[in-house]
Amino acid sequence: MIETRSRVARILTIEIPVLAIVAFALAPYAWMVRRSWQPLPISFNGPLETIQEILFFVGRKGYAGVDHSVSAGWLDRVRFFEFFGGELLRQFAVVGTLLAVAGFVVQWRILGQRVAAFLSVAFLMPSAVLLLLLGFDYDSFRAHVFHVYPLPAYAVCALWTGLGFAWAVERYARRPSHAAVAEAALLALIFAFGARINLLAPDDWGARYAQAVLKALPKDAVVVVTGDPDLAPMAYFHLIENWRPDITLYEPKGLILGNRLFHPLRTDGDTVQRILDQMIDAQTVPVVFTLDTYPRYAQRDHWLFVEVDKSSTDPDEVAVDIPEEAVHFFEQSILEVHDANAWVAFIQGELRRHYAMLLARSLARGKPADERTRRHLDVLAKDFYGALGIAEGLMANKDGYSAGVVGGVLDKARDTMPSDVPKEHLSRFFYIRGILRVNLRDNPGAARDLETAVSVWPAPSNPAFKALQDHYRQTGDEAAAAAVEERVKQLKRRRGG
Repeated sequence: MIETRSRVARILTIEIPVLAIVAFALAPYAWMVRRSWQPLPISFNGPLETIQEILFFVGRKGYAGVDHSVSAGWLDRVRFFEFFGGELLRQFAVVGTLLAVAGFVVQWRILGQRVAAFLSVAFLMPSAVLLLLLGFDYDSFRAHVFHVYPLPAYAVCALWTGLGFAWAVERYARRPSHAAVAEAALLALIFAFGARINLLAPDDWGARYAQAVLKALPKDAVVVVTGDPDLAPMAYFHLIENWRPDITLYEPKGLILGNRLFHPLRTDGDTVQRILDQMIDAQTVPVVFTLDTYPRYAQRDHWLFVEVDKSSTDPDEVAVDIPEEAVHFFEQSILEVHDANAWVAFIQGELRRHYAMLLARSLARGKPADERTRRHLDVLAKDFYGALGIAEGLMANKDGYSAGVVGGVLDKARDTMPSDVPKEHLSRFFYIRGILRVNLRDNPGAARDLETAVSVWPAPSNPAFKALQDHYRQTGDEAAAAAVEERVKQLKRRRGG
């Protein structure tokens, strides 16, 4: 009887409350799964109907390719730790960070071993441990992506700051009025550091970019959007504010938008491509891609978007036609604009490179460019992304340009290259210079640059792999060409396809 009563008491006082807490914690996930079954206009993966699909979504397995780069190494992790340390100093205005160190030390005595250990683990897991688990390449863009990941760690650091401040007041026996003044000064200093970054920086560039693209799109267009810079703001204006109701947006991987052509968790890569190809082939209205191209047909490149030209199946046939409204957006928001936000600056750099490439590609050799074009080229040549795009465009120009001119532009790109340039852009620099040396029949120099290009960014999609393989074959080194092909196969296997 006593044992039974003890068991009942345990159920009532421990097991039922624990089960209630677990049920409460799982309720948002259950609601999320239930909502995914509805025909929503925005739904990241679509209906989640099996345990495997739910675990895939909750476990962020769709981000595996983003979280782990094939080119990331320990040097990248060291630089991320350096960045995180700088963020801790900046978030708490240095003084607050020093107080947090004091708070970390005294917490073991004030709060006890168990609570102090819990706070320490809560700080380390979303910061240091996460950095060890992630495989990010370090550059300003990805550092900006990472800087929100340690928010729980910053919350713990804020607790330590308060604890350190209270300890300092008690340790040095300050008067309450002095402590209040010091507290207000510390909060004001932290607020000033944050305000300088968050309140003074413009935050509407993404909206202006999306509006510029939407205004320039052809009537009734089918628009294939690919990522955060284009999909998110364009979908907002299109679906929420009813901009351009005549167009249709598609995400090529079946993500986010409710009008997906297939379920992304139940469709293999070959089937995905086949369905997308069939959809494009069936269209009688313009089909355009933003921030991407389509390799099965010729292209009409309007800079802010690329229109599929079904009159030819040669993807190298490119007609350049930049509308005036797009040129105006370039002059106002891209040409000489370098945003303090690293994410925006990355997109601006890519758009600057693309515009420069189109401008140089459409130059008529032997004929002077108009004043507006000359001014654009002069400004672009002083920027790494602009100079890289000019070099790429000159090499693709149908009239051709001398190797000396292209080499001079590449030298400008080298001299203006940022210290934390993304690896894919660093690789592109060596790739373009390698192709230039191939054309000059500088075989050792070409092999050296192309090998550098694939070593810096060993992604299977890197075009330098094919260029290097072709170069070795043309120079009669079949063994080296086969070795390059095998490297690409191994990289694909490591990435799961």
